[in-house]
Amino acid sequence: MTRILLIAATIFFVTNTSVGHAWPTFYESDLLQVVIVENGVETTWRYESPTRFQRFDENGRSVGWKVKQEMDDLFTLLRLDHFTKVEKMVERLKEDGYPDVEHLEVRWMKSDGQLYTWTWKK
Repeated sequence: MTRILLIAATIFFVTNTSVGHAWPTFYESDLLQVVIVENGVETTWRYESPTRFQRFDENGRSVGWKVKQEMDDLFTLLRLDHFTKVEKMVERLKEDGYPDVEHLEVRWMKSDGQLYTWTWKK
């Protein structure tokens, strides 16, 4: 009996701690909007469930497969969940292609209706 309890406790610990933490998937979102300002240039990526992917920048509006891939990459890079700290997001951005980020704004609505907002300004 003790062995069964020990196994159950171990499984619970692994699946409910950062070691076993499963990051939310992009498709569990109803809305994701990421605004990055770098070197004075603002770029906005926006996803609205189920299939609307858009990017707005100094060249106008873009849609399509390339924007979807950019959104997937951003979601993975930012590692969004309700515990995520904006400083960690900025750190990851600086390490992965946005070294001069000046401003970050993230709005994420999960499919259960919970809205999370993070803002950061240099």
